[in-house]
Amino acid sequence: MRFANFLAEMGNAGDAEETYTRALDRMESEAAFHAGDIYRIYRFHMSRGQVREAMETMIRGEGLLPGHAGIKITLDDLYRRQGITYKAREMYEAALLVDPGSSHARRRLEQL
Repeated sequence: MRFANFLAEMGNAGDAEETYTRALDRMESEAAFHAGDIYRIYRFHMSRGQVREAMETMIRGEGLLPGHAGIKITLDDLYRRQGITYKAREMYEAALLVDPGSSHARRRLEQL
């Protein structure tokens, strides 16, 4: 992750993207990562307009950390922005199961 971050900061987006992808692959086989790592990869893709790759990152992140409400909410927002409201609704409801006090998830669900 640090090397990918370095590459991204240096403006070497192509190598950073490849390194972030390898880091995400390793996260799936190891337990030594944080939700912040998943968000960093997500933000990298979003900053480049790569919504599909950002979505894939958050789907994989949700699989890695199924009890993390914030990842679910970010994924919800991606579905909502793309007009996939049934998936957004499912994910907002899942986020509320994990964190019943999430005002963000509750508010977004009511807006749907």
